[in-house]
Amino acid sequence: MDPLPPPPHHNANLQHRQLAMDDLPPSAFTASSSVASPSYGRLHFPLSAWVARGGQGEYLQISLVNKNRWENGDEEGHTVTGVATQGHPVEPWWVTRYTLQYTADFMTWVDYNRGEVQKGNTDNHQLCVVTCSPTFKAVAIRFTVVEHVGRQALRVGVQSVSIKDTHVAGPGEQLKVDLLKLVNADEYADVAVIVQSGREQRTILGHKCILASRSSYFADALRQCERQQNRSKLTQLVIENIVPPEAASSPSEACRMSCEIMLAVLTYIYTSVPPPPHLLYAVGRVAHQLHLGRLSSLTETVLLSRARDPDTCAESFTSAFKEGRSDVQHTALHTIKTHWKSINLDWEKLCKDQILLIISAVEGT
Repeated sequence: MDPLPPPPHHNANLQHRQLAMDDLPPSAFTASSSVASPSYGRLHFPLSAWVARGGQGEYLQISLVNKNRWENGDEEGHTVTGVATQGHPVEPWWVTRYTLQYTADFMTWVDYNRGEVQKGNTDNHQLCVVTCSPTFKAVAIRFTVVEHVGRQALRVGVQSVSIKDTHVAGPGEQLKVDLLKLVNADEYADVAVIVQSGREQRTILGHKCILASRSSYFADALRQCERQQNRSKLTQLVIENIVPPEAASSPSEACRMSCEIMLAVLTYIYTSVPPPPHLLYAVGRVAHQLHLGRLSSLTETVLLSRARDPDTCAESFTSAFKEGRSDVQHTALHTIKTHWKSINLDWEKLCKDQILLIISAVEGT
């Protein structure tokens, strides 16, 4: 089993986050040419990808900041620490080799590492992560295709640290950054956390001393494993069906989702960094199952906080309805009722029962 490369992580405190996904508007994506919208090039976009029309030197470009806000001094650039790529989610098209270019001023473009060619994907679904060493400061980045299989198709993500926050990070924050580098890193790893869904499985590498000291669940599980396994080998800890095969489009997808959730759990154990918003419910469930009390309480607090926030309550209501979380749903409904006139609901994405709940809540306002 090959270890899964560490994907970009979200860090609410350090702004160490994965960009080029839901937090960037479609206008942030441009390209040398495109069959459809370049914004289809978001990492994990489930329906399509950026597909070039077919010329030489085709590229997908992502603006990491709002240019107007950046020019007015209201937004900082980013230090890029890594990038991730995928191919087309449906068609057998992917990029096998590419180069990176970046700009710090929207005017002058620089070849990363003197034009070094980066290894891309070996199939259309694999997540291929490249750690940028050295890192670089940028307001926009380009992925330029060198070699590809089928048509030139890309979905990309960018891992970065806000330049503003790198200036003020104290020793405690730096410790989080340092520990984050160890999540799923093979250097000094002595435990393999095997995430299994049906017959599919992936491996996340970890470190016994950190897992055992930070989690009583892992301390007990590792102690039991060591009794049963040869101590000279990498200790294997199997965790099954975080996402059952029947809950996803395929066993492979269920395993991928399980691995993403488990990586978020391990990231919290290593660094206390909370999971990204789209994984809050799933991580909360796993935290409860694994008796990770602090993580379970954290996800609960964040979910209710997002439900109370007028900017995120509509999204929280929809997610809570799907997850069957009545407490978060009722909190979000109360916020929608209180701020009814200023909240923008996407009615087309709501089912009949959701619409009836909202109408019932806001009657008389």
